[in-house]
Parts: sequence; C-alpha cells; structure tokens
Amino acid sequence: MEPQTEPPLPLRMLDYWVRLHREEDPQQFFSHPALLPFAVLAQTRNSEALLRAVAERVNQIQPDSERRELSTVVQLMAGLQYKEELIESIFREGMMRESVMYQKILRERKQEGERIGEQRG
Repeated sequence: MEPQTEPPLPLRMLDYWVRLHREEDPQQFFSHPALLPFAVLAQTRNSEALLRAVAERVNQIQPDSERRELSTVVQLMAGLQYKEELIESIFREGMMRESVMYQKILRERKQEGERIGEQRG
C-alpha cells in the first residue's frame, strides 16, 4: 500500500475554502443544482446580484420539494457570508420554514431546551 500523498483532510478543506472565497468563479456552480449552495460563497464583485441569480435558479427547480430543500441549503450557506436581512429579502418568505431540515433543527433546539430546563428544575 502506498503512503497517502495528499495533505490531511483538514488541510484539504482549508484549501477548498480558500479557493472558493478567493479564486473560484461563481458561474461554474450554476452548472448543476446541487452546486448552487457553493455559488453563494464564491468570489464576486456584486454579492447581492449573485445571491439574486442563485435564488432565481433555485426557483426554477422542480419538483417543489426539491426546490424547498435546495433553497434551505442555499440560505444556510448564504448565512455564512450575507446578512440575514438580505437573504430574507431575496428568498421568498416561509420557504425555509417549509423545509424538513429546518423543522429538524427546530425540533433539536426544542429538545435541547427541554433538557436544559429539566436539569435546572
């Protein structure tokens, strides 16, 4: 068995992150819907226009269930780089709330709060 020549995973992830933020053209992420969440993190001169373009592309996806799920992921990723108000103004109100993943996050938060309440009480 040959030794691994690639850097360890944490270094590779750092490299990907740096490339995404400093070098990558966001248009390449428009080639497949699954790549759209990464487009919002790519370098751009007009971040609002990029976010709007991604939202327009997401709104074209069918069926509705896939569109809602992808919208959730895009919005979560956009939250790493954009202000909440901008994301909300571009994406339709309520789409995030309809997502099963968003609902899962809410359930987990509720359970966590209940556990903390039980520990204190």
